[in-house]
Amino acid sequence: MPGDPFGLIGHAIDGQFHVLDVAGEGGFSVVYRGQHLTLREPIAIKCLKFQSKNKNPQVIAQFTQRFFDESRIMYRLSQGNLNIVRAITTGVTMAPKTGETVPYMVLEWLEGKSMSAELKERRQKKLPPPKLAQVIAEFEPAAMALAYAHSQGVVHRDVKPGNLFLQTTREGARMKVLDFGMAKVLTPEAMGGLESAETLGGVMVMSPQYVTPEQLEKAHGAIGAWTDVYSFALIVVEALTNKRAREAESMTDLMIQITRDPPPTPMRRGAIVSSAVEMVFERALKRDAKSRYADAGAFWADLKRAAAQVEDDPVDMATNVDMKVPADILKGTLAMPSNPAAPSKPDFSKTMPLQQRTSAPPRTQQRPFAGTVPMQSMPEASVARAAALEAMRPSVPQPSMQPVPQPATSSQQLPAQSYAPVVPAPRASTPTPAPPSPPISSPVVSSRSPISSPRSKPQPVAKRRSNPALVAFLLLFVLASFAFSALLLVRLYMKP
Repeated sequence: MPGDPFGLIGHAIDGQFHVLDVAGEGGFSVVYRGQHLTLREPIAIKCLKFQSKNKNPQVIAQFTQRFFDESRIMYRLSQGNLNIVRAITTGVTMAPKTGETVPYMVLEWLEGKSMSAELKERRQKKLPPPKLAQVIAEFEPAAMALAYAHSQGVVHRDVKPGNLFLQTTREGARMKVLDFGMAKVLTPEAMGGLESAETLGGVMVMSPQYVTPEQLEKAHGAIGAWTDVYSFALIVVEALTNKRAREAESMTDLMIQITRDPPPTPMRRGAIVSSAVEMVFERALKRDAKSRYADAGAFWADLKRAAAQVEDDPVDMATNVDMKVPADILKGTLAMPSNPAAPSKPDFSKTMPLQQRTSAPPRTQQRPFAGTVPMQSMPEASVARAAALEAMRPSVPQPSMQPVPQPATSSQQLPAQSYAPVVPAPRASTPTPAPPSPPISSPVVSSRSPISSPRSKPQPVAKRRSNPALVAFLLLFVLASFAFSALLLVRLYMKP
């Protein structure tokens, strides 16, 4: 537990705020947990802490006035929006340990943890990134709080995970915005005449990981509500990816990333979002301040609109937003094979008339071209390609068909006659072998694209006759070769 730099534990400030223990300590303040003695409610007591090197009376006076201005800003804003931590009162007390004057602010006590601790825990546990809808619901209160502050002319200027708190309530975690200590009042009349300085005693206070380009270089534009939009968008990117929006090894590398490199949008950080969502973050993280959204309300409205339109974008079917299953799949009207590795055989019964599949083949049907594949075993897209390839083949004369008697099967009475090719007799001078005869197919839709009937069976083809002249010629050639070889052997043997 952090130490007590002022020695306030156990004391009652102004006789009504009892200090119990130290809840946390930062560079410029210490937060105590206490109890309101009159209301008997838990409270948080925030005390301003001065650095040892900043003991200049002028600097102390500026810090003190800034601290009181923060209390007034938070009090006024929390009256209009419950998502901003509520300020109760402010004052000055004497530190028992050091004897110095300590400005303090009494705030409502929040049970829970900061968004900084939550994001760190998610990264350590390596949890999967949440869905966009979950992130929008989680950050909705903080976005509305910043939008309200911008509508009142107040810029936070230090939006970071440490200043977003997840309060534990009966309804669940609810995000609240803390610490308006760096707030800038753009319209003093809207906040009762409050004014703010650009720096505190010449010291620019900022969080490097979430600083904006215009906070580093004035050439990028003036500071305004768009400054909070930039920092808030960075935090949402971290929540979408469970990664830091920027990862740099040194402060110099970090400054280069902020002022020179492309902005760390969700897609660049590895998140799967729609193109519409990516464009919203692209605009919110523009380097030029004038090109960003004017305030947090405009940014958040566009983000929710883009998230709602993701279902209508066909490119976004792989996003991490909840997608609806198409109605045709739910109704079963979309054909989807149960086993993609082994697709089912296509059913042509819906497209081919029943009579063509059950009727007997006509007697004048021609034999299909050699090498063709029955269309029944081919997908519809392949049928069209096969027909185109058949049209490109060179024409080959088809043999005439003559009836050949075939026996009938037991399951089906086949026609009295089937069909087999009769090859014409080859010429004696130049015999040419006949082309191979494929199995006979059943009725065809066209002359080149047959579809076999499921009940017909291929019939055996008649054997071809041999050529006597060719056989005699080959026999004489073999005998002459033997005789010539024997003559050579005899002459070689008889040679002296």
